[in-house]
Amino acid sequence: MKRFLVLNTLLVTFLLLIINYYSSNFVLPNTYLGDKKISGMNFEEVKEYINNKYSDPFLLTAQDRVYTYNFKDLGILVDYPSLKSNIFPQKTRFPYSIGYFLKSLLSKNYLSTPLNFSQDYYQFISSTIFDFNTEEDKIIVDQSNKILHFQDFDQRYVIDTQSLQKELSYNFAKNNININPKLIKVEPRVKGVATDYNQHLAWVYQKPVSIIINMPDGTSQTITISTTDLKNITTIQYIEDGDKLNIAINETEFTGLFSSLVKPIKTDPDKNISMMQFSEDLKSLLNTRFSGQESSHILAKFDYAPNTYGDKANKYIEVDISQQSMYLFDNKKMNAKYKISSGLYYPTPVGEFKILNKYVNAYSEIFNVYMPYWMAFYYGSDLGAYFGIHELPYYVSEGVKIQRPREFIGTPKTGGCIALDIGAAKEVYDFAEVGTPVYIFN
Repeated sequence: MKRFLVLNTLLVTFLLLIINYYSSNFVLPNTYLGDKKISGMNFEEVKEYINNKYSDPFLLTAQDRVYTYNFKDLGILVDYPSLKSNIFPQKTRFPYSIGYFLKSLLSKNYLSTPLNFSQDYYQFISSTIFDFNTEEDKIIVDQSNKILHFQDFDQRYVIDTQSLQKELSYNFAKNNININPKLIKVEPRVKGVATDYNQHLAWVYQKPVSIIINMPDGTSQTITISTTDLKNITTIQYIEDGDKLNIAINETEFTGLFSSLVKPIKTDPDKNISMMQFSEDLKSLLNTRFSGQESSHILAKFDYAPNTYGDKANKYIEVDISQQSMYLFDNKKMNAKYKISSGLYYPTPVGEFKILNKYVNAYSEIFNVYMPYWMAFYYGSDLGAYFGIHELPYYVSEGVKIQRPREFIGTPKTGGCIALDIGAAKEVYDFAEVGTPVYIFN
């Protein structure tokens, strides 16, 4: 009986030692890596299997599009130390190994492959955008309400990193891998641009603008541009290239509003409020508001300025004899001012005229002088002569060119024509054409 017990004990001990050796060196029964049964394989054999799978391609499906990748190219590495500890847990030392072995006989054990994700993988995730757009996003300018509307056609997505990592780890050792990772929609860039600009535009148009006018008698008057008028006289333009927003003055609407606000309080026929300066001051105020700063007032005063506001024609010349000044208007905006010399020996005619003819260098038989950059605007029938705009005249004596003094400019010194300084006359000559209107005021 004792011999039987001894033999049984030896047999059980031998069996347990075999089981312990097997559990420590070979994968337990009913163990799967992916859909591969790896039971009975040693770790080197498992590694060889994984290495063979490492370069196998797998499919990644994003909506209706299918892409082919492999683990190696994506910078995904197998964490072999972790894999070994999963296959051969520390508690497989005797006697725990016996329990694990017996347990493996009763149920299947599915293992995932632990992976390490390198910088190349994260670079792939951050740079890979799946674009399903059928139309580009747009920012539409609402000129009436002075806001931007965002039209979202954006269908761009990136892969959710954690979702993809779990899918890759779970499916690594499987055959015919097709992964459908979770996708995250990319927030449209221009949507944030529109929201930000709308906030700034709200600051621009939230309050009226007060114009404080210093009157010639020392008093002041205040007129107001309402928020509705502000919207009417301005236009906004969104420039997609660079995501820029411009606020501009609508010259036509601005001229009408300016005339209706200022003309009723004009007190001096020789003085006015400069529409150009007023426009620049208003632009500055709007830009200040757009930057988020408070600004509600514009200071203005009557001074020597044009008699018109750019509203006589698209392009014309204005002359004010009392100021001895000439103004050029183009596209309903004053773009140049010059000092002149008007008639002393005969008054310069006042009224509405137009350029009748042009000559680079005309000659006056009345005064026996040359008149560079001549532009006639009126024919005086009583004198039998044309009145014109020209450069300071000159005559030639013994081969020497003698020009009228430049100090004449700014005071009446001519025989009725309008003389300009050297250089200025050519600029006006280049500006005007035959038919260009000329308005002359006393």
